[in-house]
Parts: sequence; structure tokens; C-alpha cells
Amino acid sequence: MFHYAHRKSKDIDIFIPDPQFLGYINPRTGGRGEDVTSEYKDTAEYVKLFLPEGEIDFVASSTLTKSPFEEHEVLGRNILLETPIEIVAKKIWHRGDRATPRDLLDLAMVIDHHYNEILDHRDVFLKNIEAFINQCESRKAIMLPVFDAIEKIDFNLSFDECLARANVLKADLLRAALEP
Repeated sequence: MFHYAHRKSKDIDIFIPDPQFLGYINPRTGGRGEDVTSEYKDTAEYVKLFLPEGEIDFVASSTLTKSPFEEHEVLGRNILLETPIEIVAKKIWHRGDRATPRDLLDLAMVIDHHYNEILDHRDVFLKNIEAFINQCESRKAIMLPVFDAIEKIDFNLSFDECLARANVLKADLLRAALEP
């Protein structure tokens, strides 16, 4: 996540609102991606380009939060970047049932900085938070070595500390959902 630089990342995710735009990128259909690599993976929802420097994922997805973007200067240009809330909302919404160690670390970071905003978007986070936590708990033996191998930068919570934060969030989300 660009906002916190709490870990090294080996990929870039670019979200687009309409899956039809993936054709402009997909090397299989003669899209611009073929200008940069012949190594890719594609589905109806995304195109992943494999480059020596890392991966670029183009993902078709609508926004999930009230204020999904913030303007930032990157390399001398103003661009819209997704907010941390939007990023973790998409991780939980779209692949909460396929939790990854990076996703757990990212969620813990956002919990530490934007807890109330997560609660404000409880409808989005409630969809898969339980499945996400169950995945982390049931696959801990597999996930822990991968989690420990993440190149963390100034955010050194353990797997268990991140999971504890996620469990507190889940309880608060469920409690908030019951309130009128």
C-alpha cells in the first residue's frame, strides 16, 4: 500500500470499472500488454502481466466505499490512488475467503489507522470478514512462514497480533450491525 510503505510490494494493482477495458490490455487479444510481455494470466475479471520487475494486475472492479480515491503526486504527476479503506475493502469483499498473509498485514495496518472508517463501511467488511479470519486461523501453519517472510517496513506486528486486531474488528462489526 503506497500510503504507509509498511511492506515491500512486488506488484501493482490497477482497478478499472468495466471488464470490457481488459481487452485493451490483454496480450491474448492483441492488447497493449503484448508490447511489454508475453507472460500473462487472464480471466474475465483480470489480466496479470508478469515482468522481471514484478507483476501488474489489471482488475475489473467497481468501487466499494464512499470516498474511494485521494489525489497524490507520484513521480511529478497528480494521480488518483485508492484510499487504504478502499484497498482493504476490495481484499475482504473479493477474496476474503482466500486470505493471504499480505492481506492480513494490510488489514491490520488499516485497522490501526482507520478503525472508525472501517466500521462506517460495515456492510462491505461484514461480507467476508468471518471467512477471512477463519482462513487465517485454519491455515496458520501454512501462512505463518509466508507472513514472516514479508519484507516489513516500520510495522512489525506478529501474525497473531494482526489476527487479534482482525478478531476485535469482526466483533465490533457484528455488534454495530445489530445496532438500530
